[in-house]
Amino acid sequence: MRRVHILAAIITTLYIFTFPTLCHEATNDSDIYLYDTDEIQIPFELVDNRVVITLEHDALGPLKMLIDTGATTSVLFRKHSLLDTPLKTSGFKRVHFPAFNVKSFGKKIELLSVKGANWYYSLRNVAYIHIPETLESNTITPFDGIIGLQLFEDYTVGVNIDTQTLVLTSKDIDISTRYERSIPLDLKTQTPFIKVSALFPWETLNSKKQLMVDTGYPGTMIIWGKKHYRNAASSTEYLYYRKRNIGFKMDTTFRFGGNKFRKIPTYIQSDSPYYSSKREGIIGGAILNNYNYAFDYARQKLYLRPSIKPIERSKLIAYPPNDALFIKKRFRKNSTKSKGLVVTIIGQ
Repeated sequence: MRRVHILAAIITTLYIFTFPTLCHEATNDSDIYLYDTDEIQIPFELVDNRVVITLEHDALGPLKMLIDTGATTSVLFRKHSLLDTPLKTSGFKRVHFPAFNVKSFGKKIELLSVKGANWYYSLRNVAYIHIPETLESNTITPFDGIIGLQLFEDYTVGVNIDTQTLVLTSKDIDISTRYERSIPLDLKTQTPFIKVSALFPWETLNSKKQLMVDTGYPGTMIIWGKKHYRNAASSTEYLYYRKRNIGFKMDTTFRFGGNKFRKIPTYIQSDSPYYSSKREGIIGGAILNNYNYAFDYARQKLYLRPSIKPIERSKLIAYPPNDALFIKKRFRKNSTKSKGLVVTIIGQ
């Protein structure tokens, strides 16, 4: 048995709109400081394949914040260490955590001003919530909150895995020449989707799958939807396991960023609130962190340059959503007949 250390695929149901101001001299706390360089560098920790930065708040002290492309709003968790500090809140916000199939309601912090060594920033309309019981009991949350969509709309956000540095660049600057590859982003849902060429065991040819690039998900890949779930199961398995919310774990081969990833553990679940025929799942940090990368929302591009040291294969893990049970399946080529089924219990 093992406890899954995951707060993954965090997506809210309430969207925010931002109007950034770039400047070289600050006039108030909400200004973004770029000084004379048009670039800010912030050291980060890589925690279970997730990027976590430490910022200071005048009243709260140091805050560890997860950088999450899957979050359409920023979040501050109401941990016990923060409850004695008065914060100006108003209204209500609802946040949905699809990885655990739970919702949480909380107050809204209209302005949360934070700073780093050479950077001042104000997060707007932050959800101030208690950690849902499901998250608290099934995860170790090594951060105090989440920085989501606003940061990616305000800056081109680069992650240098080799130096463990978060690089924030003015949106006016084209940084594409610093990278080897450029992948188009679909931002219609305010979260970044890309097309990945993948071959599932029951397929004879590679096909394009549209997957959300989620820096908040520490695993490899999640595939959503009844079509893929049904293909991975026999008729008996489909009815029995789907009713009990049990997913399948299998090995997948796919191409991403100019590389071919072979026999990568992939999790298949039958349903997701974000599934449609054109949006089929998530690709997470365990794959993305094999590269130095940058999200350029202004140009709708994801830039990639291979990291010096790829992730060890032992860390290429497919964490199951909902902290659920799953069946590990091994397939004959182009067949849905599994051999050697192994039942593995996760999160117990």
